[in-house]
Amino acid sequence: METVPRRAQRGADMLAIRLSLARAYQMQAEDFSRRGMNAAMITQSLLAARENAEFVASEEGPLRESSQALAEELGSQRLETGPTEPTTFAEATQVGRTALDQNGPANGRVLQLQTQLRASGGDDLSVRDQLDTAFKELDTQKPTALESYKLAMAMVDSTTPPTALALARYFLCYLHYLNGDHMRAAAVGEFVARNYPGSDAGLPCAKIALVCYTALLDSESDRSDLQFELARVFELTRFLAKTWPKSPDAVQVLAAGVPTMANAGEYERARVLTELIPENAPEALVNNLVDDPNAV
Repeated sequence: METVPRRAQRGADMLAIRLSLARAYQMQAEDFSRRGMNAAMITQSLLAARENAEFVASEEGPLRESSQALAEELGSQRLETGPTEPTTFAEATQVGRTALDQNGPANGRVLQLQTQLRASGGDDLSVRDQLDTAFKELDTQKPTALESYKLAMAMVDSTTPPTALALARYFLCYLHYLNGDHMRAAAVGEFVARNYPGSDAGLPCAKIALVCYTALLDSESDRSDLQFELARVFELTRFLAKTWPKSPDAVQVLAAGVPTMANAGEYERARVLTELIPENAPEALVNNLVDDPNAV
């Protein structure tokens, strides 16, 4: 509006436009707040709404009363405060972790309401409404967390502690997985597993990556060319078993990997995985499936 002369802005049409603009900015701020967007974005929208409402209220005319009421309403709304954007890796990961922490109670609320809805036979409309609200609250946190961890990755430098970097990449992997982005989750997870095997994030990332590669394998519509997915499942299963041999997860992923390979006709790969299963593990019985292809 700054490019329009003040005299022209006093016209009835322009005043109506500015009042509509004020309401639009107010609705945008409310939407940003519901979605858990950055505080500075909410503040910017509220300020723009207030500026336009106050301009219309300062002019005589039929819109003065309604614009004054809107300006007073906007004046009573608390302007959000906070940094415009995180400026360091530590700040960005903190914002992401806070969003994830808020996600925890929302997750619990969803599970609780789902249980109540099942108990009512699915007929309780009040519980249905509460469940819809809980799902919306849950969904607002994931984008905030994901964007924060993406931003953190852009701020990595030589001073970033390796353990903090591995943990941030784990959360990035986990959030991609929650969003159903299996390829990105698998790529990040395998990278962390192979490059930070000694960190607390190593094994969890390997497990998420393996779940995602398996999901990609199962969802592939072209069953004639599964070599990429089969290779990743095989290599990562073998890597996990050799890197964390004492973990209960090692035997579990091997026991799952053997029939996956055998069912795809990859008998040599199935044998390699079978040989990694401890002899005293019950899962060693899968030897029979690998030795006799006709039994698969």
